[in-house]
Amino acid sequence: MKNKLLVIILFLILFAASFLRFYKLSEVPPSITWDEASVGYNAWTILNWGKDEWGKAFPLVFKSFGEYKNPVDIYLTVPFVAIFGLNEFGVRASSAFFGVLDVLLIYFLGAKIFKNKWVGVISALVLAISPYNLHFSRFNHELNFALFFFMLGFYLFLESVDKKPKLLIFSFVSFGVSLLSYNAAKIIVPPIFFLLIALYIKELLRIKKYFLWGILVILFFAGLIVIEPNLLGISRFNETSSAKDRNIENIIQKYKVHYSFDYLFVKGDPNARLSSQISGEFFKTDLPFLVLGTILLVFILIKKKRKEFLVLLAWALLAPIPATITSETPHAARAMFMTGSWHLFPNRYAIEWQYGMREIVDYVKENETNYYAVYMTDIRSQPYIFYLFYLKYPLPQFLKTVKYNETIQRPSNLVVSFDKYKFGIWDPIESFPEKGILYVVGPSHYSGLRHKTLFRVVKAINYPNGTEAFYLVSAGGWRPGTKKKISECASSLLRVLQMKLLWLMRILPTIPEKLPKNTEPRFIGNLTMKFSM
Repeated sequence: MKNKLLVIILFLILFAASFLRFYKLSEVPPSITWDEASVGYNAWTILNWGKDEWGKAFPLVFKSFGEYKNPVDIYLTVPFVAIFGLNEFGVRASSAFFGVLDVLLIYFLGAKIFKNKWVGVISALVLAISPYNLHFSRFNHELNFALFFFMLGFYLFLESVDKKPKLLIFSFVSFGVSLLSYNAAKIIVPPIFFLLIALYIKELLRIKKYFLWGILVILFFAGLIVIEPNLLGISRFNETSSAKDRNIENIIQKYKVHYSFDYLFVKGDPNARLSSQISGEFFKTDLPFLVLGTILLVFILIKKKRKEFLVLLAWALLAPIPATITSETPHAARAMFMTGSWHLFPNRYAIEWQYGMREIVDYVKENETNYYAVYMTDIRSQPYIFYLFYLKYPLPQFLKTVKYNETIQRPSNLVVSFDKYKFGIWDPIESFPEKGILYVVGPSHYSGLRHKTLFRVVKAINYPNGTEAFYLVSAGGWRPGTKKKISECASSLLRVLQMKLLWLMRILPTIPEKLPKNTEPRFIGNLTMKFSM
């Protein structure tokens, strides 16, 4: 009877976890990030052509924006994109699914460590409603996969040294996959893995056959790193840190921040994509339980000398290290255990989620024949990936037309153009509009347009809270052969004539300087005077 009750409760917990992670997944958070768009598009190109956006077949790392993304997230997103399509839900469903698996896995892990199934049930309930896991499960992030495979490796290891030695091989594989999932895992997983080896060396020698197979697994993953050094994540580390960040004093100070009361229970992560900005990473009601749990953990470790409890303590102490050696500190994702709520995102901090890009591309699709070119300023990093994502742009056609910015090592806009789409390569303030071109600008660019009267707003996009996000403007907005009302054509023609007159006013005063000195530019002078009047 007790087992039936336990199963029913666990089922209800998993149902609640699934509902909280999948409900309105496409809408909350309000927009995909450029990383999500990149993961989704590369998963889609792998599904359809077996290549990434750079044309490389089944790569071990994905070059993406030049930071070399880990492969696990993208490859595990492929089946979800295949089922649900290239859209917000398809990209995020993989994270939500693994978030639910986290809840199930922590039940088994809690029951195993504490030798009590009800402890596992309570652990599953806590994780099911945890702001941390909810937050990262509702958008595509590498952390979800790294954490799942790390916990799976830990659980399978404990099972293998207990009664099921064959699981040791799968444990080592899980730890290896975790390493290839997220750069922070490359710092956390190895010391915990070798700590497990050291603590359980006697048990491992009793199952020598499977231990040797496990060593071969380790050599396999080491070989992958030799083949593809970018798997180490060094380029990403150099990008997110500096020599100052590696100073011992700074590292210690940053480490302490992650365990400060202010960060844990008051303010949280300053990055609006990693925190609600109105509370800490944990609820204040969690404080007494965290304190009591820490005391009991240390007590059991000292009195009973349980090896697995030492691993838990090491896990907690190592968690903030990846965030302490990078520039952005505190950092909830790299700290792995800390994050904020997600329920306020539709109305707060939508800009942090690159809101508005879907609306821009939707307008472009609806008016495809009206414009022969689309120019977008650099108000968004890597805007091209959103066009590829929402247009479902074919990879072969993209590779034929793409042009990269190779002038600097780490450009904010890696792709400057493909097909008729151009990014951050023009001056919107000084520009004269050309008919048949759609210009995408931010509020500051639009308000600063020197020749604003020559532009007309075809669409304004606002953030969910009503503030301005983007302006889509054009000079005429039609291509030859497109049907337009006579009044619209006349209005557009007048704007073009006005544009040409302004251009003449700018260019004519410079012509006399270019004429021979013995020439008297009377006609030019009179014409210039007339325009000046």
